[in-house]
Amino acid sequence: MEDGELLSQMLDDIKRLDSCKTVYEFFASLYHIANIDKYRKHLFRLADTTGKPLYRDKLQPIVVEDSRNAFDFYKRIKHIIKGIKKADNAGLFIIALISKIDRYLAGLEQHQAGILYPSSITKDPIGRIKNPEFYKSTETPFSSSYIITPYITPIYYQWMPNGKLPGRKGNYRSGTLANYFFENHTIINLSGYVGDTEIRFVNREEELLTVLDYFNNSINRLDNLIIALASHDAGYRFNLKKSVNGEKHFIKFLNIKEPDSKAIEANINNIMSDAVRSKADILIFPELTIDSASLSFIEAWLKEHNTYSNIKLVIAGSAHCQESDSRTTNKAVMLDYQGNKLWEHRKKKNFYLKASEMSDEMQKDLKLKDKVDLHERLDTTYPFSLLDTPIGRMATMICLDYLEETLRGIFGHVKCGFLWVPSMTPSAVDFKNDSYSLYAKKYKILSAVCASQSISEIIVSEAPDKSIKNKSFLHVPVKGTGVKPTSGAKGITELDNGLIIYNIREMVK
Repeated sequence: MEDGELLSQMLDDIKRLDSCKTVYEFFASLYHIANIDKYRKHLFRLADTTGKPLYRDKLQPIVVEDSRNAFDFYKRIKHIIKGIKKADNAGLFIIALISKIDRYLAGLEQHQAGILYPSSITKDPIGRIKNPEFYKSTETPFSSSYIITPYITPIYYQWMPNGKLPGRKGNYRSGTLANYFFENHTIINLSGYVGDTEIRFVNREEELLTVLDYFNNSINRLDNLIIALASHDAGYRFNLKKSVNGEKHFIKFLNIKEPDSKAIEANINNIMSDAVRSKADILIFPELTIDSASLSFIEAWLKEHNTYSNIKLVIAGSAHCQESDSRTTNKAVMLDYQGNKLWEHRKKKNFYLKASEMSDEMQKDLKLKDKVDLHERLDTTYPFSLLDTPIGRMATMICLDYLEETLRGIFGHVKCGFLWVPSMTPSAVDFKNDSYSLYAKKYKILSAVCASQSISEIIVSEAPDKSIKNKSFLHVPVKGTGVKPTSGAKGITELDNGLIIYNIREMVK
């Protein structure tokens, strides 16, 4: 490529930095410029042959963010860009600019961070571009403030006709130079919108690496994805515990009292056997239907009967649990094909039941003279977990987590491909609306909501969509697919026991 053409394209890309709104978006944009194939060799050559980039001294005194944290860095460097006339100088400017942002993000600029770290951290001004692992080192201050992790596109994108592929409009700051980077990476600013105590990547847990390796191998070569939702709990009854604190009444689900354990095990056995016969890869149970005894049964069943790794992943409903430190949680456990625990999710949003909505049966079970407002009383401070897999990034949410504004807002910054949602809800209306308007349309996430049947029978007097017995559904973010919660649609089959089978390849093609 001629110098003139390279210069023109470089300058066009640099000028598009004006659309960036934050420092880390600016940083991602620069990273993208430096990794464009046609520029990379040119920049590496300049970095190797130049001792001191021409523009570094001009950039050093410029403050990246002012005391109000306002981002106006681009406006301060426009005059430098106007003076660039040669491709080599454009390259040197990019190198100097990257070095400047590197130093800021690593806390090396005294007027930014107030603390000086050894300058050897950015000894090579383009070292980060040559080595993408640069900022993953625990030795750099940057690693404590930001996480940059690659993003794997959900597997079903491979099976979709081009006309059905989700559009980019409105997704991850489209229109900025960082768009490509954000589509292929997640950048988490831990000191900003989400803290390191609020979110975790399961893959970073050392003790899980061996189990995760086996799990990833089991799903690595899938040529289809079949998901089963097991609304298996019609007729279940629970032992409930009520407590009072001041004027508030709280409820805790202790265990399942009806049917007996033998009947429950038989029910789970039928569900899991049908899931294997249906070639299901992923099986989801509803919220508050898998107590400790049922969880142990599922673990043993997988070890004994899932011999050919038919079921790859089980989202084992949830239960109210007493943690080792006495905190109460509503916990879902995710199991691999051998029954090993992969990760856990603890519910982040307590439910609230108005007295006017309470069923007569629940009033009787709780021995209440009058109906009262009831609250779930959980510790919701546990971090939200995401797991990167060969078929895409996935996470679990429990019931109202899916509707919680602050929690679901994470997906505007952290990309995700699949959400597994055990729920116990009298109505699926809000879930279906959000699965389309928010999770599918805005965030391009596949939602699988597995709803309990017992809730409408024993807790709430009347549900808005009471005519729909099985409120489980799955929504794929594919044009023309829509929300199809029942059988009869392409790729969807409902069995007599309430198990719904979704053949994703059939649904999207």
